[in-house]
Amino acid sequence: MKFVFRLLWLWLLLPALATAQRSYTLIGADETADSMRVSLLTCAPGHKIWRLYGHTAVRIDNPKEHKNDRVYNYGLFSFGKPDFLVKFIFGLTDYSMGRESTALFLSTYLNDDMPVTQQVLNLTRQQAEHLQGELDAVLNDNGFERKTIVTERLDGTPDTLVADVPHWHYRYNFLYDNCTTRAVEAIVRAVESTGEKIIYPSLEISRQTVTQREMIHEFTAGSPWNELGQDFLLGPEVDRRHSIRQMTTLNFLPVYAQNFFAGALIKGRDGRTRSLVSETEPLLPFVGKNRAESRSLSPSVVFWTLSGLVVLLTLGDLRSRKKSPITRRAWRIWTNAFDTVFFIGMGLVGMLLSFMVIWSQHPAVGTNWLLTICHPLLLLHAALRPLIRRRWQRDPGALLMAAGAALYFMALFGGWQHFPSSATALALILLIRSLASFFTTGREARA
Repeated sequence: MKFVFRLLWLWLLLPALATAQRSYTLIGADETADSMRVSLLTCAPGHKIWRLYGHTAVRIDNPKEHKNDRVYNYGLFSFGKPDFLVKFIFGLTDYSMGRESTALFLSTYLNDDMPVTQQVLNLTRQQAEHLQGELDAVLNDNGFERKTIVTERLDGTPDTLVADVPHWHYRYNFLYDNCTTRAVEAIVRAVESTGEKIIYPSLEISRQTVTQREMIHEFTAGSPWNELGQDFLLGPEVDRRHSIRQMTTLNFLPVYAQNFFAGALIKGRDGRTRSLVSETEPLLPFVGKNRAESRSLSPSVVFWTLSGLVVLLTLGDLRSRKKSPITRRAWRIWTNAFDTVFFIGMGLVGMLLSFMVIWSQHPAVGTNWLLTICHPLLLLHAALRPLIRRRWQRDPGALLMAAGAALYFMALFGGWQHFPSSATALALILLIRSLASFFTTGREARA
């Protein structure tokens, strides 16, 4: 029932917006684009993990014709495809572009309480036609499947929402080739097709720099565990610092692209300029619900608390050496159990990181200094550890793990890669337990 009311509200809203929208005259242009209006749609960040960063699409509509109001969306994918999760992990995910009625596109974001902002672009009719022709060619040249949804309008008359999905895909790349970059590049090509070009605002005087990881963190701050997972997978490539000026060439985040467009100009062949965006308006003027604060403990709290407990466990184990054999045996059982579980867990994470580094086609995962503390050798050490502790005077594997932890701290203080606070806590645990294991192996063999 809630969805029905929202859909009814959508149909009530769209005519009101169409009535309120004004025609505009291009500055320095010989013709108007009133009959074909192009807009960049920016959807606010959502609550689901795949909507944390928002979304971008292109709207091309004719205010005088209800049927000619369509959105071109490069963000179509399907969870139902075979091995989707495996393909996503290894960077083999294929996305597609859909052409759908604006009402159908907005209904999805209306249901998720995600505001949508429209930036009407100051394009000539020739540029608008070039853009539409290029986008339609994706469907016409490759064939497409049409899906229809029959709905009832407020006046009781039937209406049909249409979506066209082409038999065409592109290899999705979160940082460099996604729904936002594709939409922006198509608009840039349309402007350049008439000999004009887009000029972003001058930011040369700004000395501010930012990394792609910092940009990503702006949108994952409310999802600390998701942020931790991304920080573990992404390597030092996303830690390169770029000037704000350089960021205008990396329109991979919808909100950033929206802000860059807001200050951009179109420079004509005669040298005159006009604003790229003629007007900005809320297409879905809802205030999205504040993202619920996570009630679960943050990764930093969990792992730094664990590191404190490990310090107490290690100190207790060392002090037990002066106690009775029963006490020593009890502490040994606790420490051995923790070490086994910890090394196996870190080893499994290392397996995933190794697969990503070696086989994944995702950008920014080809190098990762977290492999110094999370690597598959930890699994081998966990399996051989009982034999080593009974027969060896020293545990060479433990010394190797301690060296890896030391290398991690070198990378941390050297600024080779950004590490989340939780990873530092895990590195400290690994260093403490590996050194304790190395220096107590011989004593346990004699006990």
